[in-house]
Amino acid sequence: MRRLSALLSVPFLVGACSSAADALATPTAAPPLTVTTAGSIAAFGSCEQLLDYYIDGALDLVGPYGLEGDGGYAVEEGAGDEEWFEGDSENSSDSAASADGAGAGSAAPVAGDEFSGTNNQEAGVDEADTVKTNGSIIVALSGGALRIVGVEEGEVLATVPIDDVAPGSYQPEIVLHGDTVVMMSTGAVDDRPAWRSWLDPFGGESSQSSVDVSGPGAQHSTRTTVTRIDVSDPSSPTVLGSTRMEGAYRSARLIGDSVRMVTESRPTGLEFVSPRNESLRAERDAVEANRRVIMTSTLDDWVPHIETMDAEGDRGDVAPLTECADVTRPDVFSGLSTLSVLTLDLAGGDVQDGHAFTPTSAVSLVASGETVYASSDRLIVATSPWGQWAMPLDSQRAPDGVISTALHSFDISDPRRTDYVASGQIEGTLINSFALSEVDGVVRVATTSEPSWRSATAASDSQVSQSSLFVLTEQGDELVVRGSVGGLGKGERIKSVRYLGPDLAAVVTFRETDPLYLIDTSDPTRPNVAGELKIPGYSTYLHPLDGDHLLGIGQDADPKTGREKGLQASLFDISDVTDPQRTDQLTWPGGYSPVEWDHRAFTFWPATGQFFVPAEIFDGTSEDFSGVVTGGFNGQRLTQGVLLPTSDSGTAWGPAAERMIVIGDEVWTVHPEGLNRYDLDTLDGGPAISW
Repeated sequence: MRRLSALLSVPFLVGACSSAADALATPTAAPPLTVTTAGSIAAFGSCEQLLDYYIDGALDLVGPYGLEGDGGYAVEEGAGDEEWFEGDSENSSDSAASADGAGAGSAAPVAGDEFSGTNNQEAGVDEADTVKTNGSIIVALSGGALRIVGVEEGEVLATVPIDDVAPGSYQPEIVLHGDTVVMMSTGAVDDRPAWRSWLDPFGGESSQSSVDVSGPGAQHSTRTTVTRIDVSDPSSPTVLGSTRMEGAYRSARLIGDSVRMVTESRPTGLEFVSPRNESLRAERDAVEANRRVIMTSTLDDWVPHIETMDAEGDRGDVAPLTECADVTRPDVFSGLSTLSVLTLDLAGGDVQDGHAFTPTSAVSLVASGETVYASSDRLIVATSPWGQWAMPLDSQRAPDGVISTALHSFDISDPRRTDYVASGQIEGTLINSFALSEVDGVVRVATTSEPSWRSATAASDSQVSQSSLFVLTEQGDELVVRGSVGGLGKGERIKSVRYLGPDLAAVVTFRETDPLYLIDTSDPTRPNVAGELKIPGYSTYLHPLDGDHLLGIGQDADPKTGREKGLQASLFDISDVTDPQRTDQLTWPGGYSPVEWDHRAFTFWPATGQFFVPAEIFDGTSEDFSGVVTGGFNGQRLTQGVLLPTSDSGTAWGPAAERMIVIGDEVWTVHPEGLNRYDLDTLDGGPAISW
């Protein structure tokens, strides 16, 4: 019987002891190779070896209801590490991004002086989003449709229902490349039989069977659909075709002419059974039947597949997404999901036989993936080894519950290829993609290490949360820790991270107060805390305004209890990295903003110093507000701006604002019911377009 017991001995990383008395106690350098371990990836020599790996891993996990314990199945698809530890959803990401967040493809008009782009983490790396513009049109996903709005016309020129091109999809995102919109979406499989016959676990029908084949059946599966739409004539968009693949869409980046897309898939061909009743015999028979399902499975039951469809809906061949030689596995068993990184060339050379474009490159990793980051040269996927995060009560946790994160780096410098480079493992978990940075092969990552809730009541230092920043470099196929600094915010968790160039990082932690740490990373072997600041509240998003100032968006809080009081914008002077100061603050009591968990909702316009933050306010002292709060930066201080409601009824309450776009001398607000349009100078205006 094939087993991988050794692979299930997941190494857990124990934090060094330190006092929890003061969150601002002096951080210490963590030993670079004893607190962390590097982990490389092994390639499969043949398709048979790949199948053996899936089967051996599954036999150790299978139970009466199928693959019950695998990290790839224990949480809803799309949920990552942050579902168990508060954090960002993505999705779904350098040194500092340019102030306006510009990052468009080389063939498209570039956001900058004339119009704003998505608020990207990295300059030149455009993130998929729900709204895009090239200055002439606005393309927005809203109300179940793709809306194409003419800026000069001030009206919706065309509407493409999402269900027409990607039935059953949810949470779609788009990139805009020249005259082409690429939409990526995930949808549940809707054509599986609702019921099946009762079957004996050893074959043949029997009404007396203790096994229920209408039980879990095939593992719940999803599809990712990639649709390409020509908008060269905005009033008459043309669907060029679609590409469907098994698995859930995770994230995408547009760099030049290439889209790098990450998906995660579960095995789709396994028809598991479940016990018909609660008897021990029924449970035993279901386990035996499910083991037979695994032992007789083929590679097609495990790997994701892809098919193309032309504009008329005619389907091409179904084929494996990746070749066996392009599938790898981590040294540490990380579940049975398949993480895939695809390269989609938008230059126009990959439309074949009238079908939608096919990937020019695809590589896969047998692991789950929670966080995706990309620079212009590297794409990094962070994964949590199986058994450490997917099941909070899993007995394979370390004694103090410390969790580790694996990092897998891919070379994306070739616009038509993606190649695996190296992997490493570090202690702790990531808040979101902003915890990562890569510059010239040097990877920086900020993590929080904390015990599970089961051991959180213990008083020992090893069971108190604290954060660290690690610096890793590529050595062969390993990401090796060169240096680290630990002990940040003891008893607290990271709330936000921003890398301000290759030599400086800003990290915010929080429990009752907000320590802001500025970390010098100029020497990869000896990163150190250059300066720190302790203030009430916290920032969940940090935005560089210029070389000396940092804007923080987050929550004001009571300094004694940590109770949140409402939305705030903080101005930090970091001209002296050894002595950062908060020099100004704007507050909106009772308010909160999607910027707190999705950086793409924030807009800063450097030409005027204005910033726009979608917000909802429930302060209990005045009329509730829904719309956009505004402010300005004059080079030294913050200025309070006006409130821009989304309502068209003359009241302050309306649909929630989602995105803001600056085009020329106007700012547009996108919300679920339409668009508002304001003069950039006076901010006069209001509702302009209804869907």
